[in-house]
Amino acid sequence: SPQQRTVLAALLLQAGVPVSIQQLMETLWDDDAPRSAEATIRTYVYRLRRVLTPDGAVPPVIRSAGAGYLVDVRPGELDLATFRQLVGEAELARRQPDPAGAADLLRRGLALWAGEPLAGLPGQPMERYRANLAKLRLNALEALLAAEIDLGAYVSAGDQLASLVAEHPLDERFRRLLMLALWRSGQQAEALAVYQDARDALAAELGVDPGPELQTLHLRILRADPPEPPARPASHLATKQRTTPAQLPADLPDFTGRAAELAALDGLLPAGGEPPPAMLIATIHGMAGTGKTALAVHWGHRVAERFPDGQIYVNLRGFHPSGVVMSPLEALRAVFDALGVDPRQLPDGLDAQAAL
Repeated sequence: SPQQRTVLAALLLQAGVPVSIQQLMETLWDDDAPRSAEATIRTYVYRLRRVLTPDGAVPPVIRSAGAGYLVDVRPGELDLATFRQLVGEAELARRQPDPAGAADLLRRGLALWAGEPLAGLPGQPMERYRANLAKLRLNALEALLAAEIDLGAYVSAGDQLASLVAEHPLDERFRRLLMLALWRSGQQAEALAVYQDARDALAAELGVDPGPELQTLHLRILRADPPEPPARPASHLATKQRTTPAQLPADLPDFTGRAAELAALDGLLPAGGEPPPAMLIATIHGMAGTGKTALAVHWGHRVAERFPDGQIYVNLRGFHPSGVVMSPLEALRAVFDALGVDPRQLPDGLDAQAAL
């Protein structure tokens, strides 16, 4: 049924993250959940488990997590996760700069899209998800066409951009890229006509002038500046400082116990003092107030010399008295600040910053 598919979609859209029954109720019924809502959701999950976990395989694809459920997916199993990964890798390739590599990654990511996402699923929450997914796809398409223009594919990129301008007449990104493709292919008059059309449309619909990027490009074309390729970022990030971050909080001077846990953590590192592997993730879990942070900080001080690039500490405020949990963008900004990254070099959006 559409509602059962909605439950599956809601879990997959947050793959790897627990989704509470309350969240599922809001997704299915907004603010008008029936009295039997919780029992209905549990029935839907039971039926989904029977379909997705044949022969009672362990662990099930959908498993209980606190007051809700969680879906675990492996690499390559969920198109959306693969798409996000490819877009992140493309952003890194663009900064190398490697426009050909970025274009190839973006084409592979966009090839995963087939039809309307979440088609046929009812409710305002699914409508919002659809809109967000459409934005993700358009952002990737914009990045692909920009890379193709950098590679000199003016005609093919221009054809696609003309269609996108017709579909999204108020989106200045596609008009700017279309002007750029026309200008670089020697069609100055056509590029100026695109600007005039943008100006008329924005004035008629919103009562505003084109944005500064569109105006700057328009002025360059009017002045007959040479159509040089856009400036590409350097292959490394300029930093405000050259210090090594050392953000571990102070260790407890009388720390004691936890010998088994410390030994388990020590066992994650190579023997003989060799450098750790490129990616090493350890999670310490337990009830609130049992000393997880104290253990992590204590072990961090013990092995700090094994990590010469520094130590970064981010408090996500999961149990903060204020109840205000740190957002992913806040956490990323804290890491960038610790590394001395100039905030003016940060790309827009959570996905692009996470990839960086």
